[in-house]
Amino acid sequence: EWVTVIAELGLGSTAVPNPAGSSAPEVLRGEAVDSRANVFSFGCIALRLLSRFSLPTRKPATSYLFNDAQLDCGAECPPALHTIIVECVRADPSARPPAT
Repeated sequence: EWVTVIAELGLGSTAVPNPAGSSAPEVLRGEAVDSRANVFSFGCIALRLLSRFSLPTRKPATSYLFNDAQLDCGAECPPALHTIIVECVRADPSARPPAT
């Protein structure tokens, strides 16, 4: 059975936290954001689609890191794609890939 997922990553404005749990840490902290916040959101959505699990709730100000179990995309996920996703959901925006 196929399920359609429509995601709005906020490419025009990343200043509003996403209720789905894919907001970048800097958005949740109320800091200035740039396109790297969208990279984080992309990584979260890709992780959810590949793992078929809900995103973890990250309410406390310090819980911006994913643990290894949460980063498991499943056996059918190509290693290169898994690497990209892990890089996209890094807590530090400067450690994420550029959005170009």
